[in-house]
Amino acid sequence: MLTGFNHLHSALRWVLLAVLVWTVIRAIIGRRTEGTAFSAQQAKLGLITMILMHTQLLLGLALYMMKMGDLSRFFTMEHPMIMVLAIVAGTFGHILTKKAEGDQAKWRKQSTWMSIALLLVLAGIPWPFLAGFEAYGWF
Repeated sequence: MLTGFNHLHSALRWVLLAVLVWTVIRAIIGRRTEGTAFSAQQAKLGLITMILMHTQLLLGLALYMMKMGDLSRFFTMEHPMIMVLAIVAGTFGHILTKKAEGDQAKWRKQSTWMSIALLLVLAGIPWPFLAGFEAYGWF
């Protein structure tokens, strides 16, 4: 069961990363293109991104509980804290975008908060090219 959760959490990170990057790119393009309407499709993309982030959180918490005492400092403190901050930023991005009035305000809120979430996610992933994480691999 532990191996299955590990693989699911690892595989889903790539899905989340792709969707988050796509959300940020579309939001930045929409923000820079004057007069572009904030579509329902873009709102759904933000919602899907937020749902994927929360799913990753639940999988990560399950892994954390299964591996307690068998984790490095990075996985007990740094990774969870950075990722929770990323999820908070992504959630703010979705909620504030939904509540914003006017298309430009929506584009601005989504591009800002989802970019912050993306940067935090990129900072919190245990990349295999970093010292100490070579054994984790890319998948």
